[in-house]
Amino acid sequence: MSRKNRERTDPLPPGSDSTSPGRFPPLGTSPPLEVPDPERLPLPPEVNPWVLEVSDLKQYAYCPRVVYYRYRLPDFRPETYKMEAGREAHVRVRERLRRRLPRAFPVGEVRWEVAVVDIELRLSGRIDLLIASEAEIVVVDFKNARRVRANWKEQLAAYGLLAERRFGKPVREGYIYLIPLRRLERVPLTERRKARVAAQVARIVEEIQSERQPPPTSQRGRCVDCEYRRFCNDLF
Repeated sequence: MSRKNRERTDPLPPGSDSTSPGRFPPLGTSPPLEVPDPERLPLPPEVNPWVLEVSDLKQYAYCPRVVYYRYRLPDFRPETYKMEAGREAHVRVRERLRRRLPRAFPVGEVRWEVAVVDIELRLSGRIDLLIASEAEIVVVDFKNARRVRANWKEQLAAYGLLAERRFGKPVREGYIYLIPLRRLERVPLTERRKARVAAQVARIVEEIQSERQPPPTSQRGRCVDCEYRRFCNDLF
């Protein structure tokens, strides 16, 4: 997406779903779908249809059992310091960037906190920042870190796939914004990467629905402070 001839539009308010011809068109003739109430997530597998969250892909890469327990034990909702700190950092950066986006960001119509759910994919998510031009859409994810991790790229691809299907425009690239460094990192969102995300979502859904517990992470050091450690009776 070109950064020349920069023109800014006023950011749309959170949750706004207004559209105009050529800008954020709805997918086909289907009405826009709302993401499930965050207070009700994760939805237990008995609720039909239920959907994964994009953040589950990141957690699955860290340890597959975290996602499995999250849905099979929906009443157990641990809250960690990292979760709280991450949310607070997101709030601060959104308030700052809403006043003015740095020139490093792509040009286009700006929309914040875009909630999307795709029942067919069995996937939902809330995109931190979405920027649309006439030809394409770019998704941006904020991270409270100083370097990009590999599983975040898959998470970004999931956001791209959701946006592509919802708005009917190609999503060829995305960006991870490293909050402490105030730096954008470009991530190509290839068709192969997006197809890999769709296949992974289908695999996770099947594991949860069939109550087939996945193997744990091979890095046992991650288990030390894991909030689900007590449920891995085969390991501890």
